[in-house]
Amino acid sequence: SQNFGSLVVCRFFAGAFGAGCLAIGAGTNSDLWPPISRAAASAVFILAPFLGPAIGPPVGGFAVMAKGWRWTQWPVLMIGLAALIFGAFQEETYKKIILQRRARRLDIPPPPNPLPPGLARVKFLLFVTVFRPIRMLITEPIVAYFSIYTAFNFSVLFGFFDAFPLVFQGVYHFNISESGLTFLGIGLGCCIATGVFIMMDRLTYRKKTLAARAKGDMTPLPPEQRLHSAMLGSFLLPISLFWFAWTARE
Repeated sequence: SQNFGSLVVCRFFAGAFGAGCLAIGAGTNSDLWPPISRAAASAVFILAPFLGPAIGPPVGGFAVMAKGWRWTQWPVLMIGLAALIFGAFQEETYKKIILQRRARRLDIPPPPNPLPPGLARVKFLLFVTVFRPIRMLITEPIVAYFSIYTAFNFSVLFGFFDAFPLVFQGVYHFNISESGLTFLGIGLGCCIATGVFIMMDRLTYRKKTLAARAKGDMTPLPPEQRLHSAMLGSFLLPISLFWFAWTARE
């Protein structure tokens, strides 16, 4: 990029192509893990995109001081290439596609498609993927409130990332590399939170599931049973915000 416009366009495509991992990750975890074991796998998976903004600034800070700002992109390209090579040998996990491929390989009829044919299929997919989520957002209070709360948490988190250079460079006069090192605290917090979440899942969701199975009830627990960690985080979030704000002084 030689100007701001081309930088914005490249940034857009980087985000658009990178979003695929987050979009299909939950479905892949659902394919690979049963509900009783899914929390730990999902927690480690979700940890990765939060470790990126925590590890990136320290690496980028030293790269900028040594080689210039364009070198902040070379580590991303190197890691991306390694991930691409690793991902190229991943196998399909979606049951429907696996059955279709097996049918073609064995030259047998594929499993019946539950979707209606023709234009009705397009209308059905459009309703399920677009209109149904919008209707749930408007008519289901739990969906609306949880979405607002999650959006607020994400805005606070990424606002946090922007506030770190303002505080540590502007108030405490750190240089770029020193300011980048302060982000490691967020990474450490994410790792601790992941461990706490897995422990709480073992003590709540997994324990209750095993107790229900011992009585012969194989029905999965409702999703609300996974919210204990969020309840703990709802108290820690405002505490951390006040702590950071009140100590950011000359």
